[in-house]
Amino acid sequence: MPSGYTARNPSRSETASSSLSEDAIVKFDTAGIPVDSWGAGMFMYPHGFHVDFEGNVWATDADGSDGIGHQVFKFGADGETLTPS
Repeated sequence: MPSGYTARNPSRSETASSSLSEDAIVKFDTAGIPVDSWGAGMFMYPHGFHVDFEGNVWATDADGSDGIGHQVFKFGADGETLTPS
């Protein structure tokens, strides 16, 4: 996970039938204080995060059900969804 970010990675049984109801991505300041979070309801099983040279956060979903999952998302550093694919 890139410095300054963390992801909630639930057990497979937690997300077996629904999307993750809490924010999947949390951004921290240099003191380790949470300053932003996002991604609730967008992921089944958040996995594979990367922050690119422009500060965008790329995240993948490693599971899928009911039209959610098996996707790649690009978020701005502020959490704005830039490109679901």
